[in-house]
Amino acid sequence: MTYSITYIKNRTMKNPNINTKGTKNPNVKLTPEQVAEIRMLYQTGDYTLRKLAEQYKVCHTHIRRIAYEISWNTL
Repeated sequence: MTYSITYIKNRTMKNPNINTKGTKNPNVKLTPEQVAEIRMLYQTGDYTLRKLAEQYKVCHTHIRRIAYEISWNTL
């Protein structure tokens, strides 16, 4: 399904929280400090993505995106 630009603009205007990032997102599960810690722990090689996901109670895909700086890339 594709959306028109007008639809996206209207939807964003009705709910300004749609495109919030980082700690401004109301659904945030991790703090910037935790993100930095995840990256540090993963780089040591002692932790797998799944192990970190269990520890921080998020899915391993989210941990992978953090570790490879796909998400939370502003830190």
